[in-house]
Amino acid sequence: MSASKAKLNPYIASTIAIACGVGALVSLYSHTIFGSFKFFQGDTQAAIADFTQAIDLKINDDYAYCMRGYARLKLGNNQGAIADFTQAIQRKPDDNSSYSGRSYALHDMHKFKEAIVDLNQAIQINPNRASDFYHRGMNRADLGDYRRAIEDYDRAIVLKPNDVSAYQLRAFSKLRLEDKQGAIADYDRAMQLEPTHVVSYLGRGIARHHLGDVRGAIVDFDRAIKIAPNDAFAYYLRGEALIKIARKQSAIENYERSAQLYLKQAKTVEYQKIVERIAKLKRS
Repeated sequence: MSASKAKLNPYIASTIAIACGVGALVSLYSHTIFGSFKFFQGDTQAAIADFTQAIDLKINDDYAYCMRGYARLKLGNNQGAIADFTQAIQRKPDDNSSYSGRSYALHDMHKFKEAIVDLNQAIQINPNRASDFYHRGMNRADLGDYRRAIEDYDRAIVLKPNDVSAYQLRAFSKLRLEDKQGAIADYDRAMQLEPTHVVSYLGRGIARHHLGDVRGAIVDFDRAIKIAPNDAFAYYLRGEALIKIARKQSAIENYERSAQLYLKQAKTVEYQKIVERIAKLKRS
């Protein structure tokens, strides 16, 4: 049989056709595919370069703008991230990820009200993402609206019951509203989920201190320091608690350690505050 009359097996023919189609598709979308891979591997600059090429070629550019926005956000380029997320939203207004991403950049710039507007839109598009409620709660707390922040953390926890940070942030908002027992309950739950998270011990220690359980607070600060021996704030808090039980010298030693760590971190405002506190104690 001549080659011109030879018939190709229909299965083989369809397989080849599919393979060629996939190959063309991969080639067409290679910049967004490889950009995404590099982004999730942590090669952020290379990812940006790939997303930029996809944008220049106008290939899947709504996704490329969105992902380049997240890459720029990761590098701390908030203005560039906002510009990219805005372009992504213009091309695909029903993509909640772009609204969420833009809100993160706005929050970093302390534009909390604008961030909430974007998160409202993200939640309207998809009301089942815990992270959007979590971040809206953060922005509301930063504005001092702790009651509504707690409502958002409540919703985030319903959607994602094992989110340690949501419990910690809800506890902080409860502390600000003088609900110390409620804060302790949330910190307890956070510790159950992640027993070595310093924030939970510091937060519970503060709540216990405010309730008059100074020795219980010191136990929490001890635990925090054991987990994170270079946490300057933990030493400061333990110093504050030690003063309450008349252990002046131990308190001064904790303040001095805190001051050393703050100085090493170039946090001069905190350092100076503690130095003045030490001087006042030594004079008393």
